[in-house]
Formats: sequence, C-alpha cells, structure tokens
Amino acid sequence: MSTEQTQSQSRFQPLRDFLEQHERFLLLTHVGPDGDGLLACVALSRYLKAIGKHATVVTEDKTPVFVASFDPEGLVR
Repeated sequence: MSTEQTQSQSRFQPLRDFLEQHERFLLLTHVGPDGDGLLACVALSRYLKAIGKHATVVTEDKTPVFVASFDPEGLVR
C-alpha cells in the first residue's frame, strides 16, 4: 500500500468510525434547496441504506419538482 493510500485511509477513519457507531441519520440542506444540496442528501441517504443504516432527508422548504425524477423512492420529506 502506498503512503498516499495510507494517508487517505487515515484521513477518512473518523468518518468511518462515526458511521459505524450510529444507526440513524438526519440529513439536511440549506434554505431554498437546490439540486446540489438535495441530491447530495439523496445520494448519501442511498449509501447509508446500502450499508444497513437508516437516513431521513428533510427540507423546510417545498422540494423542487425536478428532484422527483432523481428521487423515485421519495427520500426527501
């Protein structure tokens, strides 16, 4: 394993530990959500589900219509 790979792994270890230690996650984005923020939450939610975790994506504002085609599961509430 290269030094660069080792540094990359150690840099992300705190995140790995956090994800392992928790089962439920609440994912939020900024006020006036746009595609970047909402779809990043959708992608992270799908990843968390794939590793056996539970994630809820919440937005205070109305979800933009275009997000529906990228969120067929209805993950954004």
